[in-house]
Amino acid sequence: MNKTTGEGKANVDVANAELKRLERNATYGHADLQVSIVDVHDPKSLRGSKIAEELAGVARDGFGTNITDDDANNHILNVDLLQLIYVQGRLVGFASYDIFEFSGMKVLYLSGVVIRKDNQTKGLSKMSLGNAIGTIQPDVLTMRTQNPVVYHLASEFAKEIYPSDGLRGPSYELCVSIGEYVAVKRLGMRNYQKELFFEKGTYGTALNDKVPDVVDERARSVFEGLKLDRQRGDSIIIVAMLR
Repeated sequence: MNKTTGEGKANVDVANAELKRLERNATYGHADLQVSIVDVHDPKSLRGSKIAEELAGVARDGFGTNITDDDANNHILNVDLLQLIYVQGRLVGFASYDIFEFSGMKVLYLSGVVIRKDNQTKGLSKMSLGNAIGTIQPDVLTMRTQNPVVYHLASEFAKEIYPSDGLRGPSYELCVSIGEYVAVKRLGMRNYQKELFFEKGTYGTALNDKVPDVVDERARSVFEGLKLDRQRGDSIIIVAMLR
């Protein structure tokens, strides 16, 4: 077991204090579900801590794949903001974000959100993202995904969202530029099709063992229109205008 660094332990102590302060009840389809979200603004300081080990376990459970602790931590902790999601005092998920500016607008990039399988479909991802949007107050939300459920999540907060099912709003050209910046400059995607917000074979394989059924017809239409192949590792960049 890795030892917790002094800085990491201090951050864990802060997180535990925040957990007690932030505890509150939320009802997302489950009455009296006790949910707490803890914002960690220096995620790197958790490296080597007990919480980092727990987060790796959450990632393996949520993705359904056997990733290593080091791989999980590299994706989870190298971000600007990490949210720890607790239900009834148990760590059941996390969300990680980067924050940057584009043409004077604040952009929130959702690096990842993972919930343990036994706590999925309870609205925790929506609650977490809503909390981050409320805290950061971004103008734009963006992310890379191959999951239509994530598209549906983003659309819940969006005034205008791309890729779309054929409709183009007033911010389309701006969203194309933001998507290209995120894909090419920040993520190094080499075969990105900016007009479609789409790339074939990004990951080389499916990231999740299974994607839940999607009842959102718009999300289904977008993914079917792009002929996105999860097994091939295809992905999209979602760009959502929030204001």
